[in-house]
Amino acid sequence: MPSNDEKKQQQQQLQKRTVSTTTTTFEAGESNDGNATSLRLSSPPPPAATPTPAPTMQCLNGCGGGGVAPTEITKVIIDYEEGDLIGIILNDEIIITHIQKDTRADGKLKIGDRIISMNGRLIKDTDMFYHLIKKMHPQILIVVERKLLKTMLTEERIKQTNFEPNFDTCDYFIAHLSKLHGMQLGLSVKVSSLA
Repeated sequence: MPSNDEKKQQQQQLQKRTVSTTTTTFEAGESNDGNATSLRLSSPPPPAATPTPAPTMQCLNGCGGGGVAPTEITKVIIDYEEGDLIGIILNDEIIITHIQKDTRADGKLKIGDRIISMNGRLIKDTDMFYHLIKKMHPQILIVVERKLLKTMLTEERIKQTNFEPNFDTCDYFIAHLSKLHGMQLGLSVKVSSLA
C-alpha cells in the first residue's frame, strides 16, 4: 500500500498532466421513468476529509465535489493481432483525444481516458505507447484513468448542500461536468409529472 508521501506525489503528477478544467456539480432527481424531476446547481464544496468511494471503483481524487471530477482506474482487455489498427490518437498527456470507428479500441476505450500502463509496463509518453503497441499481441491489458460522469448522492453530500431528496419517488446522483477553459456550458432538463 502506498505511503502518504507516495499518494501526494501521485496526485501532484496527475495534477500536472490534467488539462485546465472547471467542474460544476449538480444534484438531479430522476424518476423511475428516467426523467429528471428536480435539479440543484451548486458550487463545489471543500474536499471531504475522508472521501468514501463506491466499493467497485478506485477514486484517485475524491468522489463527490471539490472542483475536480472524480476518476476511477479501469482495466481494458483488447485482442490485438500484429498489423491491426488500435485506432486511437493521444495528446502529450497520454490522454485519448480520438477513437477511430471499427478499430480494436472502438467500444472499449473512451475519449478522455488517460493511459497508465499496458501489459504491466508504465507508459511515460506517447512515443513509448506507439512503440510498445506494435509489439504487444495477441492481447493487451490497458490500465486507464477515466473520469466519472456521475456518482451516487451520499449522506455527507446531502448535509453539505442542505438538499432534501425524496428517495420514495426519485433516484439521486451527482453529475460531474468538466468544461475546458474558454468553452461555454449549456444544460437542458426534461421535467415530467408523476401524476
